[in-house]
Amino acid sequence: MYLWLGPILPLSALVGVHDAGGLTAFVPAGIIHLGLLGLALLGVTAPAGGAATMPRVAGGLLVLGSTVVWLGAATFPGMRLEDVASHRADHWFTSGAFLLGALISLAGFTLLATLLWDAGERVLSPLGSVALLFGTVTWALHLVFRATIMVSAAGELTASGTGAAWYQALRLWSGAMYAIYMTLAYLATAAFGAAMLKTRWAGKGWGRIFVIFGFVATVGFLARAGAFDPPLVVQFMPYAMGMLLLRRAV
Repeated sequence: MYLWLGPILPLSALVGVHDAGGLTAFVPAGIIHLGLLGLALLGVTAPAGGAATMPRVAGGLLVLGSTVVWLGAATFPGMRLEDVASHRADHWFTSGAFLLGALISLAGFTLLATLLWDAGERVLSPLGSVALLFGTVTWALHLVFRATIMVSAAGELTASGTGAAWYQALRLWSGAMYAIYMTLAYLATAAFGAAMLKTRWAGKGWGRIFVIFGFVATVGFLARAGAFDPPLVVQFMPYAMGMLLLRRAV
């Protein structure tokens, strides 16, 4: 039950977290949440008398990776240099949590791809893995930009009152890296969903949801619809995939 309620705390904290004290106020609750989530995952992934299996580990990684991303999003100060300068610790926490969550999710999808390969699915899951691997690299580049160049530009803006002349060009480059990641991540969701549907690792209902969401989100993001722009939206389907794997393995 706690695993199904896992997204509630970090997503509810998105509203007003900075007014309540920002990172300092959120970290204790986040640590407690991760601890309880870890205990819940431990109870599912390592049952008494049996070793953890690959579906349990893959599911646990997908759930944990999504949760870490959502925890990072809860302290997101925005992309304005003025906000970065005034909430530097929050900004670094968000960037680091986004990167850590993406790497954990990538590990979970890698294990899932192995399971699907063993189940006889040799096309969709490899395509999803390649898309997600390349997308994670571009996401990491974007996050490194956030943690270094953006912070430097915010400091210069604070010190001189004028923005750095070189910043805008690099900002456009980082935006391109972000767009590549989001597009590939949504397409990877559709590919893995179709592979899980084909191998019956997901039922018809969930499998179709994964595929439809992946394609709709891709089109929505490229069309700048807005609802699919935040990176935390990418993690909703991986979280559900992880829960399905955990439930299947019990």
